[in-house]
Amino acid sequence: MAFVFDAHTAPDLANWRQGVRFCMVDGTRRATCLIGTSTLRELGPDELESDKQCLAQFYLHCGVIASAAARLLGAGVSEGNSIVQVMLANLL
Repeated sequence: MAFVFDAHTAPDLANWRQGVRFCMVDGTRRATCLIGTSTLRELGPDELESDKQCLAQFYLHCGVIASAAARLLGAGVSEGNSIVQVMLANLL
């Protein structure tokens, strides 16, 4: 089964200046992923000056971000409790 975005688990904005952590699931396995604030800024169109703006930017591009994370996880980049970082190069 392929990994999909876990819409039932809210993205973690505790350290929103560093990035947004989110979960992907494939039925039985769960993986934690992260997209950095600088990557979200590069996706545009808005500046990110608050956690609300960061979350809005994440959801604006959620489909592309989740697809990139699913490709990375499908390629086996996640081991154990590691966090998979989605970078701009993974989104293109």
